[in-house]
Amino acid sequence: MKLTFIVIIDPVKDISLLNILIHPLNLQTTKSFNVIFYNQTLMDEAVIFSRLNVRPTFDYLYDEHTKI
Repeated sequence: MKLTFIVIIDPVKDISLLNILIHPLNLQTTKSFNVIFYNQTLMDEAVIFSRLNVRPTFDYLYDEHTKI
């Protein structure tokens, strides 16, 4: 059984807080988990990850709200 972590990227919290979440996941010796980044901001994936100091080294899914 794999754990699934859902990380919500919301417009209220500073985007740099994602560094704190991604870093320990990168350090895991086993990558037997799933991560879903759910974006609720108006920024797209490339912009979000370009602003981070730490990039995911694990596989993840990225989803975002429907833009109006």
